[in-house]
Amino acid sequence: MFELNTLTVEDSALLDKPAVAPEGHTLNCELPMATRHCQTAAWAIILLGALTHTAFAQGNSLGASLADGGKSVQVEVDEQPAARFVTRHDEILRPFLCDLCGPGGVQVTRRHPPDESRDLADHATMHPGIWLAFGDFSGVDFWRNRGRVETTLEGFASRNGLVAIEIRGMHEYYDDERTVAFEDVRLYFVVRPDGHLIVWDSTFEPGKDPLVFGDQEEMGLGVRVATPLTVERGGTVINSAGQRNEEEAWGQVADWCAYYGKLDGGLAGLVLMPHPENFRRSWFHVRDYGLMLANPFGRRAFTGGEPSAVTVTRDKPLRLRFGVFAFDKHEMLPDFAAIYADYQQVAAQLDEEADE
Repeated sequence: MFELNTLTVEDSALLDKPAVAPEGHTLNCELPMATRHCQTAAWAIILLGALTHTAFAQGNSLGASLADGGKSVQVEVDEQPAARFVTRHDEILRPFLCDLCGPGGVQVTRRHPPDESRDLADHATMHPGIWLAFGDFSGVDFWRNRGRVETTLEGFASRNGLVAIEIRGMHEYYDDERTVAFEDVRLYFVVRPDGHLIVWDSTFEPGKDPLVFGDQEEMGLGVRVATPLTVERGGTVINSAGQRNEEEAWGQVADWCAYYGKLDGGLAGLVLMPHPENFRRSWFHVRDYGLMLANPFGRRAFTGGEPSAVTVTRDKPLRLRFGVFAFDKHEMLPDFAAIYADYQQVAAQLDEEADE
């Protein structure tokens, strides 16, 4: 990882104003996972500072900066908005990614918030774009915003060898005043030759008590596609087994699932890819109205089999990884199997660099 220096914010007096990183620096919080937490909402503001902007030999440039008064991180490619990672929201009480665009600038996730005159506007506070959430998380429903997640943004940096930006953070899951779990998240935005790749890499540890992932349809990494891409508006869902749309693909296990259609004069869409080294393969919860979710927990929900209960302890954390590929303005469909293979290669490269 390319970092000229690492800055640590330690002075509590700084909570009243945002820290500003000198050019070429990133901001970090160096604390063990189980002890890192947001002491005030201001943490989310102070731990990231000035614009980090890196130009690459391939001709692309990437930028990442705080936006919305410190409530989100704006990612830009060649000085054009490409995605936004939201850490604090008044109605959606968990972090999410929204406004994801392909290389041609076409937004492939649903508008956030949805425009009722142009969008299918259901589930506005549950389907904000791309999110990792759980309907039964030690009995607490974070999917439906009945618990809250507070985020400490630890920094962002460029990556050597890849046209990529890394956003690093710690999520703390609360039920009232009880800490349910900690999530150490690395979110990568990677420019690929034919699209933009999101790599979502999360490791979970419990709070005081063991953490239990329950068994529901609403468990895992979800995406909500732009309304014109939905099956209801003429789009298509297809998975790695060739099963199409909700009628065939719902509840099926697959390596990947793609949702695509015509938008702004070309083919555009998203490919959702659970990492093959996750603890279990994922079932896909797909709907013709635009939802696509990879869920490794819903054994009973999708198959009617034995209920799944995945317990996480301090000595046995759980790592979950997913990839989301965004493409636009294509004349022909991309090779989804090749995109899946490329995601695995990129994830392996990111792992190697993280270990250096």
